[in-house]
Order: sequence, then structure tokens, then C-alpha cells
Amino acid sequence: MANTKLLLVEDDENLAYMEKSCFEDIIGGYEVKTAVNGKEGLKVWQDFQPDVIVSDIDMPIMDGIEMVKKIREVDGKTIILFTTGLTSPKDLKAGYAAGANNYVKKPFIPEELDAHIHSLLQLKAGARSENASNQIKLGKYILDADHATLKDTQDGKQKMLTAREAKILELLASKTKTRWCAAKPC
Repeated sequence: MANTKLLLVEDDENLAYMEKSCFEDIIGGYEVKTAVNGKEGLKVWQDFQPDVIVSDIDMPIMDGIEMVKKIREVDGKTIILFTTGLTSPKDLKAGYAAGANNYVKKPFIPEELDAHIHSLLQLKAGARSENASNQIKLGKYILDADHATLKDTQDGKQKMLTAREAKILELLASKTKTRWCAAKPC
């Protein structure tokens, strides 16, 4: 079984190092990349394409809330958990409103976070098996509406789309599936 790709976004570099070591060496089953703020987290997210993001909220340059909002503009599928000392109901609501799937209050033990991650991965896997992949062939392209990507099948290049672009292409493609032009599909 492949390792779960995990992005840790944490401005406390000592804590990030300990968490990374726990997930890779003690718990196992994870490939971990780290970032020290939301801006760096966005860059690593684009390059690494993790299965799970675990992020602090209160960070310099770009906080976790802003980072998650930007990710959710184009990616509604990646599992995102916040780990933070901010514990008020207002903070919880802001985290969930930004697009987080779960919220773990600090301090925590890595096994607790691992349990949250596994639970969310199981839910996602169940949803995936119920809803077959939403890939649509459009000429030389394949639209993956679930992951908001458009792949050129000839050169293999893949373009990230916004959620809105993916939805519009999916809608247009679904309309052409039922139309026929001169005895052949349009």
C-alpha cells in the first residue's frame, strides 16, 4: 500500500520536525512534506499534491485560514485538518467555514491526529467508491471535475482549474452526451 502524502504546515519548526518524525518513523505509512506558513504551504501543496493537509492557523505571512480558503477555491477533495491552540467557538467556526474537514486542539498526541486522519480517509474512500471517478473525455482532453484538472492526453500536461471552471466544463460535457448531430455524437 502506498504511503499517505501528508503536508504539515506549522510555523514552530521544532514541533513540525517532531510531528514529521512521528508520522514517518514511529506511526509509519506517511510521506511528509513541511511548510512554515500558509504562503509556503500553498506552494508545497501545488507541487506535492498531498492526500492530507494538517495546518496550524496562527502563522506569519499567511495564516492557515487564508491558505485553506485559497486551496478550497480549486480543490474540494483534499482532506484538511487544523491543529491549533485557538479554541474558541468563533475560531472553530472560522476554520470549518474556510473548508477544514476537522479541527484538533493543541496539545495533542500524534496517534490522536493519526486516528482523525484515518477516519477521514475512510470516509473519503467510501464516498469515492459510491461515486465513481468523475472523469469525462473531451476530445484530446480528460476533465477530472472532482479534482478540478484538465489533462491533455497527447502530451500528458495537466492544468489546474478553478472549481467554477471545472463545474462549467462538466455541465457543458454532460449536455453534449445526450445530443446527436447527423447520426454521430457531437
